[in-house]
Amino acid sequence: MKHPIVTQLKHRFKHHFFHFAGLLGLLAVTSAAAASEPLLGATDVQALSASSEVRIIDIRAPKDYSKGHLPQAVNAPYGQWRGPASNPGQLPELKALTALIQNLGLDANTHAVVVSSGANDTDFGAAARVYWTLKVLGLNNLSILNGGVAPGQPPSCRSRLKCRLLPRAISSPA
Repeated sequence: MKHPIVTQLKHRFKHHFFHFAGLLGLLAVTSAAAASEPLLGATDVQALSASSEVRIIDIRAPKDYSKGHLPQAVNAPYGQWRGPASNPGQLPELKALTALIQNLGLDANTHAVVVSSGANDTDFGAAARVYWTLKVLGLNNLSILNGGVAPGQPPSCRSRLKCRLLPRAISSPA
C-alpha cells in the first residue's frame, strides 16, 4: 500500500500539471489571435507594413489611392469585390476572385490588412465586405484599419481611438 502523502502529492501534481497545460494552451491561442486582430489602429498598421508577410489592400478608388496611400499598399477598388450589377451582394465569379487574390500576392500565410477611406459607415461596410470575402476564400490572418484613410490624407482613427499615422508614412506621387 502506498503512503498517503505520496498519493496526495501525485494527485496535487496531476492537478497543477493540468492547470499549467491549460494555461499554456490558452496563451498559445491568445498569442495566435493577437497576431491578426480584426481591427487595427493606424500605428499598428504602420508597424506591420514593414513585414513581407503583410499585404495592405487599399480598396479606395484609384483616383484617391493615387493622391496618397500607405507604403506597400496595393490598390484593389471595392467594385472588384462586388457581384454583378443585378446582385452586387453576390460574390464575383470564383475565377475573377482567384485572379484578384493572385494579383494581390495573397496566400494562406499572408496577413491582409484592408484599408478603406473611412469617410462614413458605408466605407467601413465595404472594408468588412472585403474582409468577409477573403475569409470565405480561406484566408484567416485578416485585419481592417480602424477609421480608414481620407483621400489624400494620412490614415487616422477618426473614431474614439484618436490615433494618427505620421505624415511621412504616406506615399505620395513624385
